[in-house]
Amino acid sequence: MTEQPRPPQTSPARAAAAPSAQYERIRWESAVLARQLHRNDKLVALVLAHYAGPGGLLPKDGIQRTDRMHAMTGLSPASTRQALKNLQKAGLLWRPSGEGRTPTEAARPITLTVPARRWQPRHTQARP
Repeated sequence: MTEQPRPPQTSPARAAAAPSAQYERIRWESAVLARQLHRNDKLVALVLAHYAGPGGLLPKDGIQRTDRMHAMTGLSPASTRQALKNLQKAGLLWRPSGEGRTPTEAARPITLTVPARRWQPRHTQARP
């Protein structure tokens, strides 16, 4: 009798950090463009999507560094940091906590996350 291969086990801590849905660039960009975001947020989001690797991953100290984003977009470092915070609040990206970091450390890695689709019940008083 042969044993069937088992899927790899993931630790609970790693599972909690993973994005909720599979990253698809077109779907992610559509979600960004459909939201009421500031133009700086959209600009930063589209640049991140362009440079994101498979799974929506941007490595530590990558394009998300404020000096690199300034060279690409013309946004100030403060505007870039604010746009990243806004995108994280909107559920469009995930970054490890910045607690305990010094300003000179490398930029944190980013994972672009696809927001969960919202379920909307059918309107019961729809007109024919």
